Amino acid sequence: MVFLLCFILSYHSGKRKRKKFEGLYYIFGGLGDNIKMVSFGSLNTDETSVMTIQYNYIRKEIYKMKNVISTDKAPMAIGPYSQAIEVNGMVYTSGVIPINPATGDLVTGDAKTQAEQAISNLKNLLEAAGTSMENVIKTVVFIKNMDDFGDINEVYAKYFPAPYPARSCVEVARLPKDVAIEIEAIATK
Repeated sequence: MVFLLCFILSYHSGKRKRKKFEGLYYIFGGLGDNIKMVSFGSLNTDETSVMTIQYNYIRKEIYKMKNVISTDKAPMAIGPYSQAIEVNGMVYTSGVIPINPATGDLVTGDAKTQAEQAISNLKNLLEAAGTSMENVIKTVVFIKNMDDFGDINEVYAKYFPAPYPARSCVEVARLPKDVAIEIEAIATK
């Protein structure tokens, strides 16, 4: 999201010879060609607080655009985090592991079985956010054993259509609940 702050100002001195800003301001925000006015107001303040006002309005507008995504079709958050967050048309998921969301039980078995459940959970989470696997632009895959890379890739290719999203795949020493895979994604809406 890009913000453009436009001021229509007049300057004048007050009784104590301090400069004052008076006028109107507009805050325009947009992603790409989708530019819209997100705030409008009038200004009558001294020069030291202009930047504070400008920052606070922009921060409030960004915060209003932040939505928490939650669904019972993916594992519930087990700590102080959200399943996913949508900000300005972008969806950022937390890491998803192979838990059956209906029962809350860990799906055990080989890496292929666990990858199937984890990526299915990711798909359900993205759909709850109003997007899909086709709109994923980046994934990060954490795996316990790099020897499982081929099996996980086989499952991964079933869920993500070409052109494939950008991806990082990292072998880690340990994952939550000692699972074989955890996956997170960034998607557009």
